[in-house]
Amino acid sequence: MLYLITALYAEAKPIITHFSLKKNTQYIHSTVYENERVTLLITGVGKLSAAIALTELLTQKPPAKHDIVCNIGIAACAEKEKQNQLFLCHSITDASTERTFYPDLLFLAPCQTASLITVDRVLTAEQLTEQNNVASVTLSKDGTTSTDKSLILYDMEAYGICQAALRHFTCERMFFFKVVSDAGISKEQTPSIQPDTILAPYYPFIFSFLEKIEDALRTRPENTTLLSAQTVSLAEQFTERFSLSVSMQNQLKQLLIYGSLLSIPVDSMLQQQLENAELLPNGKKEGKRQLAFFQQNLMNFSETHTLPVHQPSTNNDNISHCFTNERTERHATYNTTFSTIYIEKDLEQHPLVQEITTRFSTSNLIPISHYKDVFNRSHQNSTLQKEAPALILAAKHGTLLYPGAAVCQSFGNTHFYYTSCSMNCPYDCEYCYLQGMYPSSHLVLFINVEDYFTELTELLQKHPVYLCASYDTDLLALSHLSHLAVKWSQFVKEQPDLTVELRTKSANLAALRTLTVSDRLILAWTLSPDCVIENWEHKTPSLTARLKTARLAKDLGFPVRLCFDPLLYFPNYKEAYEMMLTQVFTYFKPEELYDVSLGVFRCSKDFIKLMRKNRPASALLQYPYENENGVYHYGTARSEELLQTLKTMLLSYGVKEEKIFLWESNE
Repeated sequence: MLYLITALYAEAKPIITHFSLKKNTQYIHSTVYENERVTLLITGVGKLSAAIALTELLTQKPPAKHDIVCNIGIAACAEKEKQNQLFLCHSITDASTERTFYPDLLFLAPCQTASLITVDRVLTAEQLTEQNNVASVTLSKDGTTSTDKSLILYDMEAYGICQAALRHFTCERMFFFKVVSDAGISKEQTPSIQPDTILAPYYPFIFSFLEKIEDALRTRPENTTLLSAQTVSLAEQFTERFSLSVSMQNQLKQLLIYGSLLSIPVDSMLQQQLENAELLPNGKKEGKRQLAFFQQNLMNFSETHTLPVHQPSTNNDNISHCFTNERTERHATYNTTFSTIYIEKDLEQHPLVQEITTRFSTSNLIPISHYKDVFNRSHQNSTLQKEAPALILAAKHGTLLYPGAAVCQSFGNTHFYYTSCSMNCPYDCEYCYLQGMYPSSHLVLFINVEDYFTELTELLQKHPVYLCASYDTDLLALSHLSHLAVKWSQFVKEQPDLTVELRTKSANLAALRTLTVSDRLILAWTLSPDCVIENWEHKTPSLTARLKTARLAKDLGFPVRLCFDPLLYFPNYKEAYEMMLTQVFTYFKPEELYDVSLGVFRCSKDFIKLMRKNRPASALLQYPYENENGVYHYGTARSEELLQTLKTMLLSYGVKEEKIFLWESNE
């Protein structure tokens, strides 16, 4: 369903004609026209009227998770040469409260973008100029002022629409198109403006754009139905027959989703258990036993689902393939990576910001007050954001160094810390815990690295430090974007009591040659079998590409750590990991490795809950993991099997036992 919103009937008239809409008279506070595909709302003038009307509509007619909402109307602009031009609004600010909402710009729009300010009254030319001058000047934290050079439009409804729509739509499904009608006007002049005449030429472009997005969203895996009506019906019978508790019902649903994704015949399994249950007692105790029996049968079936291990990954080995500006047919609807760059206003003149924006000269630059205004918005679709991630340039304040987390390996170091100059990663691995830790998939780059060095210098005066500086991101993969990895390498060289690990999946050969070599800068490559890379490590370089890059790092003089983490279980995992190690030791002699890290898949309870919600069609995430003290993993027996199997393989290749570090849950 496409929800279209206008303030005036004159703005709506061409829409009614185009879609052959009929009036629905059941609404009290608004005027609604509709057909099977389109609902048009005419709110009246003002943000309060708009909010009330849209709230009424969405309460009576809730949208599906792939529906979109679009506000179309006229707006004022102080720049007279912009009159009769169409703009998509990249920010909507309430003039009264100065609060701003940022729609997600994931899709390739048919026009340029602009800021939009919602005001409470019609502005005259003089008032518009005055308001524009105030809105474009920002007071920075250091007391200086900066000028917002983005185009500013003015309307009277959009922010009210935002507030009502946010309860029902995610940020990427909200669009605000405005055509500039005037440069300030008096009430006496209002009749001379003909909204239908101004807007009509742009409607075909807007409708075509929205229809493409509808089609793209409708076919997204997260918007498809995972369980058939038959499966749901059988699950309800199973629940009633065996008196399943709410938690047991959730467990059953989880198992059914996992089985359905693997094409296991879950319906016949449920049916058979129900048929065999006639003489069984009722009660939760029996329900628990039957649920365990169903899970065991399901896991037995899953053992037949092997991965093809004899073909190399087809993942692109180009170092910048995850930042490509090339459009494939599949991605023709989406913007390219970093086509939108948000910049904290205090940093607009920072040399690194200037360098990055020069490199991305065609990107849409949007000033923001704080990175959390975008990154921490509610109602984001982090999975869809991976199709067209934005870049957020910011400064990190407060504590910058943290004690090492329990799910990270310390490698026997007493003073173990981690930090991150970036939030998120350019890759898209299905198992990545960042999907559960962050509300957004946009990439935040903290450019104030000197502040990190200052805090670290103070800590080094107390004791030596072992620091993971690239655990929540991949600084080497971002090297073509910034020189943070280079700066870290230089800082390590200057600090004799500092050891830093940079973990990566990168195949960026050129970036390695820009780093300062040090025996205390450990370059750690996360490696996986080609079949794992192909199925679950999206946008990452192949195993061969990673190994070639790691080999170059060793030749340049860096200590190289290999991380087989997370180890993933699938029925033929032994064959896959054996093939991987065969390839690894064609590039390295065992004694050349600094050390080796092994760790099974593990993820906090809260993280995996969100990951499953955002990525419901991932069989990897829907696997029935065991919960141990709030951490989900394969269970003690299977986890130990994975670790010991890989350890035995490594020993057989000549890796010394003291160089093999295993992640333990109590580490």
